[in-house]
Amino acid sequence: GKSMVSSLMMGLAMGLGGMLTPVVGSLADLYSIRTVLAGVAVISLLCLGFVYFFPEERIRQSSG
Repeated sequence: GKSMVSSLMMGLAMGLGGMLTPVVGSLADLYSIRTVLAGVAVISLLCLGFVYFFPEERIRQSSG
């Protein structure tokens, strides 16, 4: 059910974070930590923009 999906998403997030940490560290060594973290923040904000396109109707119907 919902708890299994939640656990899978948390595991995916932790796994991706662990795998991308050396990549971000290497990029910070090449450029600067400020530049790389600003890029990571911009990517996060761009992903937040995609939330606008989520199907609102179906989410409300399934939770009620």
